[in-house]
Amino acid sequence: MDKKVVVVLDPDSEKSYLDSVQHRSKEKRYTFDVVFGKQSTNEEVYDLTVGRMVADVMSGRSATVFAYGATGSGKTHTM
Repeated sequence: MDKKVVVVLDPDSEKSYLDSVQHRSKEKRYTFDVVFGKQSTNEEVYDLTVGRMVADVMSGRSATVFAYGATGSGKTHTM
């Protein structure tokens, strides 16, 4: 994991023979504008995501925030 890419391994071992036959990797890479780790604070998440939008919204502009993550990961609390 770095500030842009999350790498996960596909846990499905049931069809692992296909991976070698089809030259596939169990590694999956997902690229985001920013990635936060477990130690990230709410302030850090706010500053790097919506902090810049607040002034714009207060000036009458529209903004949308899409928060993605597992259930119970703190999306609502952070928002």
